[in-house]
Amino acid sequence: VPVAQNGAHRLLSGYIDADRARVALLNKDLDAALAAIERACALGPHSYFLAARADILSAKGDLDQALRDYTAALDLRPDIAALRIDRAGVLADQGKWLDAAADLLAGLRIDTSSQRGRRLLPRIFKALEELADAAAARGERDEALRIYDLAQALYPFARSVNHKRSIVVRAGLTGAPDELPRLEQAAREAPDDFDAHLRLDYALAQRQDFERVVALWTEFLTRNPDVSAAYYERGGAQQR
Repeated sequence: VPVAQNGAHRLLSGYIDADRARVALLNKDLDAALAAIERACALGPHSYFLAARADILSAKGDLDQALRDYTAALDLRPDIAALRIDRAGVLADQGKWLDAAADLLAGLRIDTSSQRGRRLLPRIFKALEELADAAAARGERDEALRIYDLAQALYPFARSVNHKRSIVVRAGLTGAPDELPRLEQAAREAPDDFDAHLRLDYALAQRQDFERVVALWTEFLTRNPDVSAAYYERGGAQQR
């Protein structure tokens, strides 16, 4: 079909320049790479061309423009995990850790075996943990929990985060006898609220009543089998 009848065909020649750009990038000839990909991008918007230009701009240190190109590519192809993971890398380089984590999480849910994603994970996870720790130290409970939750979503069985999050959740509990009925009532009124159950867990554990703790989480998990942290808490009680 002639280009005049199908405008998408005008993009085909851009693949030649895009591949030249990729080769130049591998050879670290960034100026040649950028010149080649600009010719491809001039033909029209295409996720492959935009992503290639973003890679080159990122290598040149132009993170703002690289971010714009990754975003434009994702607008065209939101289903491509690599685009989201690569954008997470740029966001991490900019210190935008929450946005980076959200992109990385979305990307890894599409492609769990992404090597690029797995390389980014420890760096972003560590930054989230530090941000949450700082929020907790400032007494910003809700902010700390929000960030700990994001860190847990990336790495569900990180003991340090699970422990620190538990400390924030149970802050203010004293172990006084009159707390238990109140905590039991709160858990009954919110049967799917993980944190309400975690606070009751703490009160029961203070009384060494681990049999009830196990039963508490078993009942919770019958309604919420996808909450991995509940398995972690139940497992801890079963070991007592």
